[in-house]
Amino acid sequence: MTTADRDRTSLANARLVLPGGVVEGDRIAVQGERIAGFGGATEPGDLDLTGHTVVPGFVDLHVHGGGGASYASGIAEEALLAARTHLDHGTTTTVASTVTGEIDDL
Repeated sequence: MTTADRDRTSLANARLVLPGGVVEGDRIAVQGERIAGFGGATEPGDLDLTGHTVVPGFVDLHVHGGGGASYASGIAEEALLAARTHLDHGTTTTVASTVTGEIDDL
């Protein structure tokens, strides 16, 4: 078994939300942090996701913060906490919004 094989995870029996539509009970292969492929026969060692849905990362185009932190605070640690909170809940891309602040603060 190669290192690449050890870094590969197969998820079986999930409902997959894909650009072309929803596919029921399919298989998805993940290599590191990337999708490596779809389909194929279920194999021993696959993680069974029956009853679960796999979706692409969510994009939130208007975010003031998260996890109790605010992007408008100007504090780097707060921005990181907000970003981590969104990532932990499936949002892979955010656009920080600070427009509610006073103009001098912005």
